[in-house]
Amino acid sequence: FVSDILLPGQIRGGDHRAFMSAQGVAFTLSRVDVNFVAPARLDDLVEVHTQVTRLRRASIDFTQTVQIGTRTLASANVRVACVDAASFRPAALPSPIAPQRNSRA
Repeated sequence: FVSDILLPGQIRGGDHRAFMSAQGVAFTLSRVDVNFVAPARLDDLVEVHTQVTRLRRASIDFTQTVQIGTRTLASANVRVACVDAASFRPAALPSPIAPQRNSRA
């Protein structure tokens, strides 16, 4: 989830619905480009590595790599959009996620 990637440690792993409700926003997947390289089995323990590549006013781009040990199973480029929870119109990222971006507005 987006908050697990970007939020300060005290918020990570918390109640995502409560955070989004308090901020008045929701996150929606707007783009995914996945490259499947190798299969995994149902009970395989995989690691997902995520890196933010671009922070915009109302969206976040990141890459993800799914691995078992050093073997890459899949890689993806992902964009999530921040939207107003009531109207689903684009909304600025909340300051707990992008304080430096919102302070310049």
